[in-house]
Amino acid sequence: MSGLTKTLDGVQQVLNMVQTSAPIVQEYGPMIKNLPAMYRMIKVFKEIEKSEGKEEVTETVERKPIDSQKMMKKTTPERHDTKSVPKPKLYI
Repeated sequence: MSGLTKTLDGVQQVLNMVQTSAPIVQEYGPMIKNLPAMYRMIKVFKEIEKSEGKEEVTETVERKPIDSQKMMKKTTPERHDTKSVPKPKLYI
């Protein structure tokens, strides 16, 4: 009987450990799964920075000022006539 009691105690300890670590795994699991992709992104950004640094030395870029009114015209959506579009119906 003592062997069965020791086994059950061991199982209970493992279950308690799993229950206490489950929230931590749920919180940090997605971040750990994304580590390889994040590493690749950092590597690409470093390569881009190196290549941009070389280009800046050899070439200067002329930047034009941004016209805010043109930007507003581009970002505001066109409004269509609401009379031609039927209203949605809600079926219950």
